Amino acid sequence: MESINLRKIEAGVIITLFILGGIFFPLSSALQTNENNILLEDNFEDYHPVQTSEDDPYILPENYFDNIKQTTLDDYVNDMGYNVDAGNRLQRSFAIYPGERVDNTPGRTGAGDLDPDVNDNEDWYKFYVCEGQGIQVSIATSQNFDIELQNSEGLPVGVSYAADITGIYFAKVFANEGSSGGSYTITVSLNGQNDANTGSDAGDDINSATSISQGDYVGYMDINDVEDWYSFSVNSGQGISFYIEPLDKTDYDLHLFDPDGLLVHSEQYYGE
Repeated sequence: MESINLRKIEAGVIITLFILGGIFFPLSSALQTNENNILLEDNFEDYHPVQTSEDDPYILPENYFDNIKQTTLDDYVNDMGYNVDAGNRLQRSFAIYPGERVDNTPGRTGAGDLDPDVNDNEDWYKFYVCEGQGIQVSIATSQNFDIELQNSEGLPVGVSYAADITGIYFAKVFANEGSSGGSYTITVSLNGQNDANTGSDAGDDINSATSISQGDYVGYMDINDVEDWYSFSVNSGQGISFYIEPLDKTDYDLHLFDPDGLLVHSEQYYGE
């Protein structure tokens, strides 16, 4: 029985694994323009941190600030570390990354601002969730702000929800009537796992690898779960194909081991 090790290097959470005579993993995540406050080039790579090699830290591109132009907000806005005002509706949600360390990387700070005096009444954020996971959102603020969770169809579901499909979910931060401008910090928590439809986390080492067969699979990783192991049977002479596509901007490495536990192939590129 062959074994495969999926190792999370940095960022993101959700992956899909496809096996066709082997193995495969959907990506989509692009920041949108806030038409009332901010103008941005519609190119995620221009303002997403990058890593030049596996051992180097993530850095902002040289043209990061060149693509930012404030138009109506009087004060400097830095919602979730993006140095701009977050989108004011679902279609213009900014990507955030639950389950990752909180730092100054875009999408991971947890902090934002609202200012109703300049028509900045809402901030929208999006994130991927696996089917079967529980979602909970909360907000900490000294202002009269609130937070609301919306499901993959954009329907409000309160502050907690059990994901019924794998896909994008949303958190809406909004100022209640009579609010003054101010800051907030949000927390988005994902609970439980359903790797490869098992209802739990995939094995963390070769001896506890989760058994799968040819097909496509969804899995979850975060800062506390950096490896998932899967095992599958193939006949001598058969080819094994792999494809991994992160659902978030992230970095996974894929390693294939033979029945004796020896590493026979690895893919260590950023992205797909």
